[in-house]
Amino acid sequence: IRAELPPAFIYEAFSAVLSRLAALLQDGQPREVLIVHQQILANGLRRAICQRFPALPAAAVTVGSFFALDRALQWEGDLHFRGEQDFHAYLQAHPDAIVIGDALLARAVPEPFGGTLLDLPHFALSGRKAPMHPSRTPEYAKNSISN
Repeated sequence: IRAELPPAFIYEAFSAVLSRLAALLQDGQPREVLIVHQQILANGLRRAICQRFPALPAAAVTVGSFFALDRALQWEGDLHFRGEQDFHAYLQAHPDAIVIGDALLARAVPEPFGGTLLDLPHFALSGRKAPMHPSRTPEYAKNSISN
């Protein structure tokens, strides 16, 4: 099974996250990265992270979701959070993790947490949309259709 996001969308939606991640990883310390989002988008970001940061082991980048996970698209270690207690358990086991997800998740992060939360909007959580590349807007599509 192959499920992907358009490269233009990946660039636009993930560029800020990848820049902030680069700043956090420049110290060379081993870090765990948890992407909490819907599975297809999270898998796309994981691939982008693995390509941009080849020194970061792929096993250090985990996808977690409060929504359904398709087993055919899961990597070993991916997590289905059935509730906040599962999310808390992960954060307690990985207290210095970098968590990429909607800013609304900050309300579910237990104290103390020594890691970092990087915002990646998730419409189903906060109602905020990730930025969209201009080529994906209705105006662009309408103006690019030729007869």
